[in-house]
Amino acid sequence: MNERKKVRGLKRKIRNFKRELNKLTMDFPDDFSNDYWEIHLPHQGSYWINSVKTPFKVRRLCLQELINRTNHLIDKKPKDNQDVRVMLMIDFHYWWSTKIEIFSVKNDDEGFLFEEDSYTRWITLNENRNLAKEWGLTIPAGLKIKGIKEEIKDVELVDKEIFGGEIWLIGELI
Repeated sequence: MNERKKVRGLKRKIRNFKRELNKLTMDFPDDFSNDYWEIHLPHQGSYWINSVKTPFKVRRLCLQELINRTNHLIDKKPKDNQDVRVMLMIDFHYWWSTKIEIFSVKNDDEGFLFEEDSYTRWITLNENRNLAKEWGLTIPAGLKIKGIKEEIKDVELVDKEIFGGEIWLIGELI
């Protein structure tokens, strides 16, 4: 049996994904709760985009749309919100964690994004890596890119197995 069968309704899924994403990011949100706002992948994107049956070019198209909408929100950001940042977080290991975030950074404190403890570690990826080149993405001028490897150690396991994967941040990074 062929495990890579065609994904049914792919054009419809892409169209709905784009429509919902555009609708959700049409205007800059003004209803921050605790100086934070986020939107996860619309139209159950974390399920069908992550499927092994979804072609790479479709994943690339969806990532490009997320990058474009992140840039759109940055352009829509009111001028009086200088302490607010807009960022796309792409989590290749857990697609359901991929999201556009808008958050306030008072005193340029980025620490809440990268809180380490005895179970979680964040390692900056090699500066020579180029996500845009690897995926064929177009990154608008002014957006920064940062790659991180997340390592999570499960305390319940005795064999010290480590989980996690690559996370890429695109947007107004500090």
